[in-house]
Amino acid sequence: MPRVSQAVARQTRQKIIDTAYELLLEEGIEQLTFTNIAKKAGISRSGINAHFKRKDDLFNELKSKIVDRLVSTFNFNSPQEFYESWITNFNSDAEFRRIIVGAGAFFSMDDGINGLKDAIKGNPVEVDMYIKMAVGHSVINTMK
Repeated sequence: MPRVSQAVARQTRQKIIDTAYELLLEEGIEQLTFTNIAKKAGISRSGINAHFKRKDDLFNELKSKIVDRLVSTFNFNSPQEFYESWITNFNSDAEFRRIIVGAGAFFSMDDGINGLKDAIKGNPVEVDMYIKMAVGHSVINTMK
């Protein structure tokens, strides 16, 4: 049997990551199994295992994709600009809302908040206050 080219292998790996990301956003972490990913991607389970030996290996790739998506969304120039970018995206972007809800499977609350504190420029007390306001807005409006 001929070996798959590196280009095809990279495409397949990316397809698995993209499919897992879509599945996470559409159906939640509970449905993120190799079997479900394989069905949705049209790839065999063993094909997924060839690229990701453990679910944690795939989760690390998803974590990077989530971080990249969030970083591109936020304005870190000041606490207020961060807050406004969070609120704007939360209120208008369904994918953003699903990421925020699903991110808990990949990040502890402390890691997420500490990462934001490190990224947002400004007075640490204000940074902390605006992060809490943003998270509070999300919690309250997710429960509606």
